[in-house]
Amino acid sequence: MLDPGNLQINYHLSTLWNDYNAGHQYIYAGKGELYLTDNWFSNTVTKYILK
Repeated sequence: MLDPGNLQINYHLSTLWNDYNAGHQYIYAGKGELYLTDNWFSNTVTKYILK
């Protein structure tokens, strides 16, 4: 299970915010990496590469 708090320590994430309506947490890791967690599936995280 991935813990956003633990991710924040490991990757020195610059931004972490919640979209309560959609049930997502958005975590920006820098260098174009965006992680999206889903409250319905607590053991998953989606990684996006922003270009």
